[in-house]
Amino acid sequence: MNEMTTIRISRKELTEVLQAYHTIRNFLAKIVAPDELYQDKFLKDLQKAQTEIASGQYEEVKTWSDPNIELPSVSTGIEDFSINHDHYLYGTSKIS
Repeated sequence: MNEMTTIRISRKELTEVLQAYHTIRNFLAKIVAPDELYQDKFLKDLQKAQTEIASGQYEEVKTWSDPNIELPSVSTGIEDFSINHDHYLYGTSKIS
């Protein structure tokens, strides 16, 4: 029989734990269907990912701040879009 351990955490700590839980749950919901979560295949893939990370065998993910990353772009045909994007997206007044 497992012995129960009582821990004390502040309201702030509890709030932070719950926020972290919701963040992780929402992230997982985007990439894994609920009926797949914690099933054998998911757990095996999770173990594989943990092993790869521990051994340094993972692909480095570049951030948007990396000047060498190739960013997606779309031609809008609007000459002043870079300056007045808020106008075209949200209806604000044009800058120029």
